[in-house]
Amino acid sequence: MLLPAIVLAVTTQGAQATSPTIPLLAEIPVILKKAEDALARGAQKEALTQLDSLGPEATYRVAFAPGSQSGGLAWARKIAVRSFLTWQTRLGQELRFEWVEKGPAEITLQFIGRTGILRSDQVGLTRWNRKPNETNPLPYRAEVLVAIVPKDAARVEHTILHEIGHALGLDHVEQPGMLMSSFNPTIPITEPTLAEVQAVREWREKARALRAKAIL
Repeated sequence: MLLPAIVLAVTTQGAQATSPTIPLLAEIPVILKKAEDALARGAQKEALTQLDSLGPEATYRVAFAPGSQSGGLAWARKIAVRSFLTWQTRLGQELRFEWVEKGPAEITLQFIGRTGILRSDQVGLTRWNRKPNETNPLPYRAEVLVAIVPKDAARVEHTILHEIGHALGLDHVEQPGMLMSSFNPTIPITEPTLAEVQAVREWREKARALRAKAIL
């Protein structure tokens, strides 16, 4: 089943310097506000439903999509595992990524070609579903698509790290040198900046506090 057309992508275009503010996906503060309002009305179950749609509290299950497990993609899978570990380490182990081979996963990573789904200037995208249904019972599921660029491991690594940032709630920035900006081959990005890590940490801390109130 295709996920809703809620898509964010990293492109190959150069970035322009702007404010260092790290924006969140627009829906995150909206969902947090809905959870707050539900708690104010005493609707704890409704609040938890809203918070669950933001993703797991502590552990994301991650899986490679079918077709991304061939022997020729071993180098890309190694980069992917390292990229998720980089985010986990930068967040201080407060969030874990658990790789699974079978069963449900909150994040699915698929390696694809540069035709069909992606525009010519795109190297990756993330799309997600925040509503469970009969075929997908998870309240949050992200699908990360990464274009395989031969002999360009740096671009693939930046793309995976960037798309994980989207899965964790970050929007694009236009400031060079930041992970959530467009790929620039002259500025290798191998980890999120402190500001980007802090932006993820702050909204997740707020969600954690609201969840604690909802389960009292």
